[in-house]
Amino acid sequence: MSQIPAPLSSPSQARGAALAVSLILLVIITIVGLASIRGTSMQEHMSANMYDRELAFQAAETALRSAEALLAPGLAEPTFTDTCINGFCTEPNNAATWERIMNPTGAWWRIDNTVLGNLVTDASRPQFFIEDMGEWADPPECQQASPVPPDCFAHRYRISAQYNGNAAGRSSVLLQSNYRRQ
Repeated sequence: MSQIPAPLSSPSQARGAALAVSLILLVIITIVGLASIRGTSMQEHMSANMYDRELAFQAAETALRSAEALLAPGLAEPTFTDTCINGFCTEPNNAATWERIMNPTGAWWRIDNTVLGNLVTDASRPQFFIEDMGEWADPPECQQASPVPPDCFAHRYRISAQYNGNAAGRSSVLLQSNYRRQ
């Protein structure tokens, strides 16, 4: 009479192994799910920051264009003073006036009242100031000609514009341009 060999493992041991494998797979799936949620959240934050910075850039550029419009040909020459009245400043000629751009809350900044719609909703508005930089040769080599052409020298202005998001964590943008009045 032949004997039937005994099974290698009992049914209760097989059920325990399936439970352990299931728990390990569940932990792995949970870790993968949490990592993807974290990545998606990070991308959403980056996208929101980029959007906020674009709005700040557009607001500062609007202020820059508003300042250039004040210097447009055909308009009266603005009055420039050392104390920067209404955003019009003389040429920076000492350490205090060179630092104007470094102080975003200085009295020389002029608020741009251009309507920006409802995208820029906080109390902060774009600002600018214009510095009279005097006469400059344009192009630079024209002053070496003999005789010097009558239109060689042109009046130059340096325009600084900024937008500071006033809420914590908002983007701030500072732009500068050199403007030649024709």
